[in-house]
Amino acid sequence: MPIPKPNLDDRHFQDIVDEAKRLIPRYAPEWTDHNVSDPGIALIELFAWMTDMLLYRVNQIPDKVYLALLEMMGIRLEPPRAARAPVTFYLSAPQPDIVTIPRDTEVATIQTETSPAIIFTTEADLVIRPAILNGVYTRAGAQRAGAVPWVAHDIRQFQLAEGRVTMFPRQPLPGDMFYMALENDHSHHVMALVIDCDEARGAGIDPTDAPIEWQVWQGGAARWANCEREADTTGGFNQPGEIILRLPAMARQTHQGVTAFWLRSRLRELKPGEQGYEVSPDLKGLVVESRGGTAGARHAVTVMNEIIGRSEGVAGQVFRLLNTPLLERDTQRDYLAIDPPPTGKPLRWDEVSDFAGSGVEDQHYIL
Repeated sequence: MPIPKPNLDDRHFQDIVDEAKRLIPRYAPEWTDHNVSDPGIALIELFAWMTDMLLYRVNQIPDKVYLALLEMMGIRLEPPRAARAPVTFYLSAPQPDIVTIPRDTEVATIQTETSPAIIFTTEADLVIRPAILNGVYTRAGAQRAGAVPWVAHDIRQFQLAEGRVTMFPRQPLPGDMFYMALENDHSHHVMALVIDCDEARGAGIDPTDAPIEWQVWQGGAARWANCEREADTTGGFNQPGEIILRLPAMARQTHQGVTAFWLRSRLRELKPGEQGYEVSPDLKGLVVESRGGTAGARHAVTVMNEIIGRSEGVAGQVFRLLNTPLLERDTQRDYLAIDPPPTGKPLRWDEVSDFAGSGVEDQHYIL
C-alpha cells in the first residue's frame, strides 16, 4: 500500500485569486475596478498562477525525505543487483584430469568501435571432471508385465569387435530405459556420448525427432530431471555420431546395489500419429566425455586491493571508491584493511549497516 501524500496547502489558482480580491477593500479601498480587464487584476492572476505552481511542489515529498523516513523505520534500500546469466565454457578436447575454471573469471562480448565490451564474472568455481563409466543397465517400463526389471550389461563388450549392448527390451515400449552409472558428479556439465552403432538399426522412428528423453538423478522431490539435448548426430541411434547433453544438478544414488551418479535415456510417450522403435537399437561402442561446463555469472567486474585514502585520525571521515556502484559483498573475501605502523600487521575492519551497536573501540565501517 503506497504512503498517502500529505496535502500541506489545498488552495488552487481560483482560490488564491478570490482571496486576493476579498482583501482589496481592506488594503486598497480606492481600488474599485475588479474586472479581469483591470491591470491590477491581471497581476493578481499572474501571481496566483505562480503561487499555485509553488504549492504543487510544496505538496510533493522529495525522494530524499522518503529515504530518510524509511531509514528511521529501519528500512533500507536494497543494494544494486547485476544481471545474471549462465556462461558455458567448452574444453578444446576432453581432459584426463580435473579442470577448474576459478571464480571471478571474466568473459566479455566483442568490443566494437561503437559499443564497449560487456563483461560478466563467474560467481563460483567451475570444476569439470573427467567422465568414468562404471556400468550400463536396461530397465523395463512399468507397463511391461512379467519382464525382468533390470538387466546389467558388460561394458567390456564395447571393446570387442563384435560386441553389442542392446539398449532396450527387444520390443521397445514407452517407459523403457537405458541407465549409465557415472563415477563422478557432472552437475552442470556439457557431456558428449560418442556412439558407435549399426546403420538404421533403430528402425521405425523419425530420425529427426527420436522419442527419447535424457534425464539425470537429482534426488529430493524432483527425482529425475530432464537434460537439454544440444545436438544429436546419431539420428536416434541409427548411425554413428555424437549426442551432446547439458546436464542439470546431479545427486548420488544407489540402484541395483551400485552407488553412482546416474544418467538415463528413457522412451517417452508417443505423440498422436508418431511411431516408436520396432526393435531396440544396439550399441557397438559408447564413450562418455566431459566437453565443458556451465557456471553462473553476473554483469560485474572484481576490483581487488583498491587504495581509498589516508586517514587523518578524526571522526566522521568519508572516503570514496573509484568504482561504483557496489554490488552485494562476500564478507569473507571483501573487507577493509587498515595499514598499521610499520611494526604491525594490517587490521581488518568489519562492515556494519549502522553504528547503533558500535562502541568506541570497535573497528567498524559503513559502505
